[in-house]
Amino acid sequence: MGRLQLEIPKLRQGSFLPRLLEPRRRTERALWAVIQEADGVSTRKVDDLAAAMRGCQVSKSEVSRICQELDRELAEFRERPQDDARYPYIWFDATYEKVWLGARIVGQAVVIVVGVRESGEKCVLGVDVASSESQQFWLKFCRSLLARGLKGVQLVISDAHVGLK
Repeated sequence: MGRLQLEIPKLRQGSFLPRLLEPRRRTERALWAVIQEADGVSTRKVDDLAAAMRGCQVSKSEVSRICQELDRELAEFRERPQDDARYPYIWFDATYEKVWLGARIVGQAVVIVVGVRESGEKCVLGVDVASSESQQFWLKFCRSLLARGLKGVQLVISDAHVGLK
């Protein structure tokens, strides 16, 4: 395959440097990134990825521990209070993904809300998973956004889903 040379663009602020390529990144954090990107694959496949990455095996309990930590980080993100910025425009959208629920694989709605600040900056305001896009789900989800401090909404953009209308 040969050698690959990456050219990373220079920015005035921020970086295009992917998290996996951060200098002096600890092996465990790199392993976390691999598990995050694994997108629902089996423990065996995660073990194969880890073995290819660092030449060792990862136990099921280690993968489980890392996944639990990722779940905790996601819960913190989902429950964080909104800053003082106003969001005149927000987008509601959902996609359906196959997930393990108990001992079965089922379709679940992954819902995301993106807001645009008055400055024009986009921000993910909320993410949730539901069995369907029912009216009860959307009502609960929107109320949670308001309770976390969402304000200044002038226009909501969404599909014409019955549960959202």
